[in-house]
Amino acid sequence: LLSHVDLLQSLVISKCPITVRLMDFGDAHKLRLLRDKLIRDDRVRMALDLCTKCGITSDPVWASWGLSLLNMGRYSDAKEKLMHCLKERTHSHENAQTYLMNRVIAALETPSPIELDTKEMRQKVAALPARRSALSLSAEDYASLRKGSRQSIDSVRFMQCIFYLGRYAPAEALVCFWMRHHLIEDACRYIFSKELSQQLFLEHVAGHALQHGKFRALKQAILKADPTLQRSTPYLLSLCQYLSTRQAFKLLLDIQVFMKDNVRAALTCIRQFRTVRDTVLQLKYLEAANSNFQESFSAPQNEFMEAAMSTSEVNHKVQLVALQAEITRFFYSVMKHDIPDSLSSISIFGKPTEHAVVAEQLLVLGNFELAFRTIQMLHLNTAAIYESAAQRLCIRLRSSPEPVFSMLQQFKGTVSDDDWDKIVGACVDIFVEQHQDMRTAEQFVEKLQNQHSHVVGLVKVGKLKQAYLSAVKQNRPDQMQLIRDAAERSGATTIAQLCSKYLVKFGLT
Repeated sequence: LLSHVDLLQSLVISKCPITVRLMDFGDAHKLRLLRDKLIRDDRVRMALDLCTKCGITSDPVWASWGLSLLNMGRYSDAKEKLMHCLKERTHSHENAQTYLMNRVIAALETPSPIELDTKEMRQKVAALPARRSALSLSAEDYASLRKGSRQSIDSVRFMQCIFYLGRYAPAEALVCFWMRHHLIEDACRYIFSKELSQQLFLEHVAGHALQHGKFRALKQAILKADPTLQRSTPYLLSLCQYLSTRQAFKLLLDIQVFMKDNVRAALTCIRQFRTVRDTVLQLKYLEAANSNFQESFSAPQNEFMEAAMSTSEVNHKVQLVALQAEITRFFYSVMKHDIPDSLSSISIFGKPTEHAVVAEQLLVLGNFELAFRTIQMLHLNTAAIYESAAQRLCIRLRSSPEPVFSMLQQFKGTVSDDDWDKIVGACVDIFVEQHQDMRTAEQFVEKLQNQHSHVVGLVKVGKLKQAYLSAVKQNRPDQMQLIRDAAERSGATTIAQLCSKYLVKFGLT
């Protein structure tokens, strides 16, 4: 009670313009209101005395006092006051302290007002046209005078910021401070040395650099902070993943080459190749991919990361790149600017179904040698691709089968007799069922190797007599049944009777 009386007496003597009763000292809410009022009236000592004698928190008093001293440039005194209300950095940061720290840093970062009576400013004013005085400066003149004098925080205030952020703020705040002042190297060095989270690096360093067009400066800063890239590699890999997810291939390729990861850079070039439809660009990306693969053999690679591929796998990719370049050039030479999207959007780097389509298209366009190398390198189903290509060509060239015969001639010797008959049989079916051209279909039948396939082909083109004679020669009752059924369907009574007579010998009816 005596302390409350002393406090009330002090308030009266100091002529405090606040009405206070003795009973108010027992109400915590009214005490806080009184404390805040004293702070606003710049009676910090009286506010501090109130907090001490009445047992309420004095943090707001110390904070206000410290901020006032900061604004006056009395940094040592401010530091002494603020240490009473700031707690040293912890993993869990209180919102109240974060708010106060933001105010502290804002106070230190705010440029000092221009003093026109300094020597520098007097010289600048004297350089203005004679008809104008310092008292008639416009806003543009004011900005011009200010420019170059205090563009950034001075060294004293900068070190004060570093002190407060380093002791009382989370690591993120210190990194953000450096980035605000374009000190990318300091931010990188701090993150790498403290092994801070990759997410922090992405959001506040890499993200800032990307948004402000400072990607080149970021690379330079990383190289200065970590010349060997030992500590920075995990962060660069996370950046690569970020850019890859967003399909920012140009930046991704740039950072992969920078971090001496030429194999992944080559794979990025291949991804770029697959995203464009322009042949010139496609060839450019394939050339870049090959260059990066070759660089991976000759130049030292990043030893602090796992290799993307083995040497044998890289060699295989190099062969694929060269093969795809040949394919792309060939398609362009044949089709020029009329390459359909369905073809320009696929490649030998895609799914197995795409591989088959590419090989098939090469056959249809007449480049057997390139198609055969594609099939061999990708281990494709040779017979299936040949059959599909032959069918497509038969459908397209119903009145001119010579190109199909030429294609079949190239197939000869690269497939087994059974596969050959399957391919030729597919051509027979096209001309019989779709074109109803029995004469041309018969020409294909004559190319069948297996006698059974030959008989089946003769039946399809309606040459039942020849089929009958061939079946008799082979002594094949199963073929005779096939011929009889076809003869009965077509009304060839004589052939049907001959077949039935033959089948009786085998006890078949």
